[in-house]
Amino acid sequence: MPSLLSVCKRIRRSRASLNAAASYLAFFSNAAWGLAAIPIAVSFLEPRQLGLWTVVNACLSYLMWMDLGIGNATGRIMADSVAKRDKPEISAWWTTTRAALFTQSAILLLIGLPLVSPLSHMLNVPPELSNDARWLLFGGVIITAVGLTLKGVPGLLTSQHRFHWIPLISAVTPWINLTVFYSLLAAGFGLKSYIFGLAIGQLFTWAAYWGLVWTSSDRPTFSSEGLRLWRYKKLFALSGNMTISGLSDTIIASLPAMIISRMGGLAMVPIYNFSWKGPFMAAGMVSRTYQSFYPGLQRLHVQGERQHFADHHAKAGLLTLGGSLVFAGGILMANTLLVQLLAGEKFYAGSLANMWFAASAVTIPISGFFRILLPISGSMGKQSLVALFKLAVGIVLGSLLWRLCGLPGIASVFVLLPLFNGVYSYFRGTRGCGYRPHELSGSVALGGIASILLVLVCGWAISHTSGSMGEFQLNGKTLTLPSAATVALAAIPVTIGTTIALCALKRLFSNQDPAAPPIIVSP
Repeated sequence: MPSLLSVCKRIRRSRASLNAAASYLAFFSNAAWGLAAIPIAVSFLEPRQLGLWTVVNACLSYLMWMDLGIGNATGRIMADSVAKRDKPEISAWWTTTRAALFTQSAILLLIGLPLVSPLSHMLNVPPELSNDARWLLFGGVIITAVGLTLKGVPGLLTSQHRFHWIPLISAVTPWINLTVFYSLLAAGFGLKSYIFGLAIGQLFTWAAYWGLVWTSSDRPTFSSEGLRLWRYKKLFALSGNMTISGLSDTIIASLPAMIISRMGGLAMVPIYNFSWKGPFMAAGMVSRTYQSFYPGLQRLHVQGERQHFADHHAKAGLLTLGGSLVFAGGILMANTLLVQLLAGEKFYAGSLANMWFAASAVTIPISGFFRILLPISGSMGKQSLVALFKLAVGIVLGSLLWRLCGLPGIASVFVLLPLFNGVYSYFRGTRGCGYRPHELSGSVALGGIASILLVLVCGWAISHTSGSMGEFQLNGKTLTLPSAATVALAAIPVTIGTTIALCALKRLFSNQDPAAPPIIVSP
């Protein structure tokens, strides 16, 4: 068994650990930013303004997919040439992606700006908020168009094993946004403050990304070879599938707010949004575990290291599964308190909805863990058809269960929808990487199903308990401590998850050759 000092040395030399450290830093930074933004927004904006803010953000998120998946495809399509240090090919593919993205940015401006006024009417915005809606949409279209030119830079950095810069930049940007946002809110600019904060943050990201590209050892330059038609055919063959899948996910992420605003009114949107905030951040935190392994897994697949690939994929999966259960238990135990602290009791969606939100800490990361197999394999299969089917199911069932069950009903639909992608990716992605499904992290798939059931059972039991361990006042808000029964039930997934995660860490850092090419230890 390796000593603690030996493990620490290996972690320090580990590419995946560097990626993980940067990712977790970004998570905690973004979590702190998100939690700080809620009381600031609640202090300066009324519920309808908060609802408009959420809905407009959802609309703008669709526009990011105007890149047709090129940003996500860039890293995979350049991986082979980067691994071979083939600079002419690197420059050619970089030119291909840049030319496509700058063209799409111009198209977005030409199409998006004239649609601002019609879209503000389609959102059924009250007359007194229509000016704010136009400001948010107009500024958002321009900022999104600029952001399109940055798509693909993270993919290049990932293929160059400089992935850690991406979360580090994302850790800083939100605080720039928030500083400007708060300053202008305090000065009386209202919702318009958000757009100015977003613009300043985007400028910082733009400067940081292009600085990293310019200082790259394999710095790409313009190449006329990159303008050949066959390259665009190959690029769009990969990116097109990613686009449909990614755009579907973006629409699905915004559907709860859209459905609730249309059927329940804008004032109901913050209740769902604020109750979902903590679970969403928890799922994001766990997802950073397997994302930290992605660059190395992609490299191992390109190099044909089958045994190392399967081994590290399984270890990353068990670590993700353990973290999922820990955070799910934390949501069952403390999400009520978190919502009360950030926004107030009136913004809590209830214990049944919270049961489903807790399950999202498992469904989202585990599905995402298997989804990375598709881009690693270089083929997305029928993922686009799965995405469209999932979108249709989300619209129909989301609307139906909102009418029948309210917040718990709509929460159940959108918490379970990621499983469509997860199941498909498990079977198609493993074959694409050259394995049979049971040969690649089969225990993680079975463990994921059992974990979802465990969290739902514990959550259902908690919803039927009553009482608390007491109340106290903080900043004029009444905060309720969970009951002893709630703590005991929530501790079950936490204990099991901790055990799984510790076992995965032990496997990760034991019996490993420091000179071997896997992700964990740099060669």
